[in-house]
Amino acid sequence: MVSKGYATCVRIVEALKEVARKDKVSLQKLEEVIKQIAGTDPRTIQNYKQNLVEFKLLQVTSEGFKLTAAAKKETEPQEETEVE
Repeated sequence: MVSKGYATCVRIVEALKEVARKDKVSLQKLEEVIKQIAGTDPRTIQNYKQNLVEFKLLQVTSEGFKLTAAAKKETEPQEETEVE
């Protein structure tokens, strides 16, 4: 089980994957996606930017942000296992 905040970060990454160019995302695009998913309060936006980096889902670059390998793995479809 994961926290609500982490689950929201994963939803943000899923949305970013659709708009990212070669896994790169501008600050403006990141903030736009956060606003759509988590809310428009400036504190919320800042908090999620920080959490995405702390959870190692995004990496800060000179041009903005980059999706990490962990982000790609976290948003891949999970295989369901049957319990008998």
